[in-house]
Amino acid sequence: MKSSVKINGTLNKPGDKDEGWTVEVAFPWDAFKEITQVSVPPKIKDQWRINFSRVEWKTEVKNGMYMKIINPKTDKPYPEDNWVWSPQGIVNMHYPEMWGYIQFSTDSVGNKIDSFVVRKEEAAKWYLRQIYYKERNYFDSIGTFTTDLKKIGIKEEDIKGFKMPANVECTSDYFEAQLKSLDNSETVLIRNDGRVWIEQSLQNKMLNKKN
Repeated sequence: MKSSVKINGTLNKPGDKDEGWTVEVAFPWDAFKEITQVSVPPKIKDQWRINFSRVEWKTEVKNGMYMKIINPKTDKPYPEDNWVWSPQGIVNMHYPEMWGYIQFSTDSVGNKIDSFVVRKEEAAKWYLRQIYYKERNYFDSIGTFTTDLKKIGIKEEDIKGFKMPANVECTSDYFEAQLKSLDNSETVLIRNDGRVWIEQSLQNKMLNKKN
């Protein structure tokens, strides 16, 4: 990994006025090959989930130095503020399903508008994620998973391009939910550890391989 920091001002000097700072980070593509099964480097129009978090503490100036402000009720510094690139909806970065999307392109920035592609699978993934959340809560309360979506408050929705209702299979300590596409070309799945993946039909695999 390579990183660089540019400070347009002075460091830890509260008496003057600064303009800002910039951080740049570069990761080698080989680092991603160990943690993914998708194409690395990514292909044109490939989409990845990503987010960035900047931590900022509440501070005050004492004796010419920045000091964290102490909460008199706890006698500890106030919790940090988290600034993120893509809104999480929750103060927790460890929810990658809430991260934003980046779409890859070979066009240089500013040369043309490259429209973002909204993939139908994402709506299916989000619906299955709601099942996952509810199943986990149900398990914490009852001690088992359920195939009855009404028990956990999941309503059947119209997910464009997919058959409804979702199919759920479970044991006492495992569950798997899936949505199959209308043309049977692929199935989107989620399981009890939160992993989401897509399985293509044999016919679709052969077609993609041919192309």
